[in-house]
Amino acid sequence: KIHASEALGSTPTVTLVAEGSANDVTNGATTYVSGNDYKYTRTIASDALAVGTVKEEIKVTGTDSSGNASTNVDPTNEATRALWIDTVAPAVNAGVDAGTVTSQFTQDATVTDAGGIASYLWSKESGQDSVTFGTATAVDTTVSVPGGGPYVIRLTVIDLAGNSAYDEAAFTWGTVHGGGGGGYSAPKTKTITEPVVKTFEFVDVPKATNKNSTAIYDLYQRGIINGYSGNQFKPENTINRAEITKILVIGSGATPTLEMYKNCFPDVKEQWFAPYVCYAKERKLLKGYDDGLFKPAKEITKSEYFKILMNALGYGSSASVSTDPFGDVKKTSWYAGFVDRAKGLGIISATERFFSPDSLMKRGTSVEYLYRVLILKK
Repeated sequence: KIHASEALGSTPTVTLVAEGSANDVTNGATTYVSGNDYKYTRTIASDALAVGTVKEEIKVTGTDSSGNASTNVDPTNEATRALWIDTVAPAVNAGVDAGTVTSQFTQDATVTDAGGIASYLWSKESGQDSVTFGTATAVDTTVSVPGGGPYVIRLTVIDLAGNSAYDEAAFTWGTVHGGGGGGYSAPKTKTITEPVVKTFEFVDVPKATNKNSTAIYDLYQRGIINGYSGNQFKPENTINRAEITKILVIGSGATPTLEMYKNCFPDVKEQWFAPYVCYAKERKLLKGYDDGLFKPAKEITKSEYFKILMNALGYGSSASVSTDPFGDVKKTSWYAGFVDRAKGLGIISATERFFSPDSLMKRGTSVEYLYRVLILKK
């Protein structure tokens, strides 16, 4: 996070002064957040010298509207020269359990994060009826339901660095559906059945520090994703068209079989991914390239991913896009409707200025976005 003491005339520039070892840091960029706040993002190679023991040193230069420039670098002050990676998830407390209620109530939560919060999202985790949140994208919300019984609600928070965390609260609505002239009656007990949870941890996805760990372990527990040998998930690996299609189709709740779905492209016959690709093609969730091939091993871009994600989970695209959704997504782009719809639903943070449509999706971030969609569907 970069904070300027006054309004700047342009986005500040960042110059790399030192790093763990040569060429560890790439793709550096600064983007506007809000007020006088900006953020600096980049890719760092996953070796011991680049992360942890040796800090990355940068020089940040800001220029105001009058052309006056200032830099943060003071060679004698280590505190102003060192930058570190924010991998700490927000501290989230969804508030106290409301107990038994019979009318709309307010759920007061508390959230803290040193780098700032990008989004809040309340969702229903369990319960027999839909839950109405007065302000589903704020830290506090009113809550009401049409029918009685026990409920669990969840507050998911994402900070400006992309780290996410959640906490849950429980309540019992004091009326239950009547069964034929009996009206309503208050339940005498509250029973919440906990899911069976796989307790192991991927060696490369530490629950305490990985920014996508909540999403990865949630989808793993649901059986939507798996890892590699040696208990690895490889969250920074890119993901190809075949892999992501399988994940999104399973995430949608479908279980296509090879007996029913195969031989739908010249390069999709009876391989492990054939049922998922052919199912998705039949439902017009995806299509092949101009040469008729699907190209299952081809890495998928962010724009391609969001088309499949939004179609597979039933949200589709915005009917019309009147303004550019992001600085690098024109309203006339073929994928603009899908990106605009995802932004409107809070799947993509509205505080981001750029979308990077041609960037390659990674396993960790692809799971994160699917997790956010599944939260909305509860």
